[in-house]
Amino acid sequence: MHKKILILIFSIVVIISVVTALGFITSQSSTKETLESPYIANTDSQNKTQLRYPSINVSYNETLKNYKSENQLVELIFSKCGVDSHCAADSMIILSKNQTKQNTIATLNEIVTTIDETGMTCHNQSHHLGEFLYGYIGNLTEALIIADRKCGGGLYHGVIENYFQTELFFERADKDTIPVKESCDVLGTDPYSHIRLECTHGTGHGLLRAYDFDVFSAVKRCDEFKFSIDHRACYRGVFMENLVEYWEDKEGAFDEEDIFYPCNRVEDKYANDCYHYQAQYILDKNRYFVEDSFDDCEKINNDTFEKYCYYGIGIQISFAFVNDIPGLISTCQKGDPQFATFCFQGAVVTTVDQRGIDKAISLCKILEEKFKEDCYNTVGKWVNTIGADLKARQDMCSKAETLEYAEVCNNANPEDLESL
Repeated sequence: MHKKILILIFSIVVIISVVTALGFITSQSSTKETLESPYIANTDSQNKTQLRYPSINVSYNETLKNYKSENQLVELIFSKCGVDSHCAADSMIILSKNQTKQNTIATLNEIVTTIDETGMTCHNQSHHLGEFLYGYIGNLTEALIIADRKCGGGLYHGVIENYFQTELFFERADKDTIPVKESCDVLGTDPYSHIRLECTHGTGHGLLRAYDFDVFSAVKRCDEFKFSIDHRACYRGVFMENLVEYWEDKEGAFDEEDIFYPCNRVEDKYANDCYHYQAQYILDKNRYFVEDSFDDCEKINNDTFEKYCYYGIGIQISFAFVNDIPGLISTCQKGDPQFATFCFQGAVVTTVDQRGIDKAISLCKILEEKFKEDCYNTVGKWVNTIGADLKARQDMCSKAETLEYAEVCNNANPEDLESL
């Protein structure tokens, strides 16, 4: 009981903003009350595209504050907190002391389901609620079973994050012996299961915190997983957490004099996934001017690493042009034409994961013919990881504009998730 109280207190103290790309650039967001498109800025008499991100705070905040539910606890939390995930997590801690476990979990599930269904990018909010979930349950296996993949799997990430922090601070565990290899097996042993990949990705987040942002030591622990796809998901968790620390405190493993560090110092097998997230650091250093950032990607002088840089920039473009698909498409083509398809892949995988299959296929449909096959293949790889049965997968892919592209989607090999 004493440990559980400590964990609950700890959940309040160490709730950390581990977020997706959109979440940790909110300080760059527009302050207008409605969603707005990025704008084109003039620099040195040349038109360049500077990414700006839509604000979610006002419109979604009002939607949640006015939410009606048969569960009065949900209604009370939303009326008090709106989109404030710190407030929601703290409120869950307080109510859990006077509610049954069944009521507490039901309330958590409805909160996460509701923010997911509003259409907002809610990974940030669900991270914090995942941290609450582990603190409340106090058992990794049970917490992972309760969590689900809404909001881009943020619950899983938060559960794992809090698990590592709790083991280090309360159990005095040695960071070098915290078990990694089997930590996600409770979610099944299919290496291409979406929920398992969310768990192994979350492990990477936790490892970097455990190793106090020593990316070189943390990422090596990812190799303890059995499957190579787990390695990759974990690597990305490490490098994403490093970027989060930069956005939170302007710290992390970065070098102001070297825009590619640490990606150009890690072993090659880690570099792909490092550049996947380094792309946003590159954008930041270029004041979010896309053309200048693509130019820096091309300075990597390695086609394999360069395409991951383009992929990462595509992710950011998809967030900035959330309501402007034509703008997204034109912006992805402002760099080297041979890498544009990777920019589109980054954009579409973020779209399908965060906004659903219909939005992703809408993007594929209006791409030029030369980009369509890669687009539908990217959608299909996602479809084949989410645990849906064959008919459900076929139904999703059938939304493609032709039978040929539906087959590309259906036949996409999830093993290809290990590489672009």
